[in-house]
Amino acid sequence: MTVEFDEPVSLGAGYARVFGADGERVDSGAAEVRGDTLTVPLRDGLPESGYLVTYRVVSADAHPVSGAFTFAVGDGELLAVDAVAGDGDVHPVVAAALPGRPLAGLPRLALGLGIP
Repeated sequence: MTVEFDEPVSLGAGYARVFGADGERVDSGAAEVRGDTLTVPLRDGLPESGYLVTYRVVSADAHPVSGAFTFAVGDGELLAVDAVAGDGDVHPVVAAALPGRPLAGLPRLALGLGIP
């Protein structure tokens, strides 16, 4: 899974995590950053479902950028925005993984999934 930002970023002490609707992590290795692109490897064969991505990176001008967004595989249902924001029925692990402003920066992202 890749996320493209509008400027170069670095991971530094940041993170990128991907969770299933059950709260289990589905990322399969260390996140990497090259220029403006954050790449997070995912487990093979993810089932059709909704998933949550949370991240924290450092921008080129040294300020932290964090956010979260959801995506679905196949005909899976997106996680509800109110659940992602903590107002609905969401697994506690997923709720704890969300940064303070769960959808900050979303309009600047381009998401590319390499899932067959």
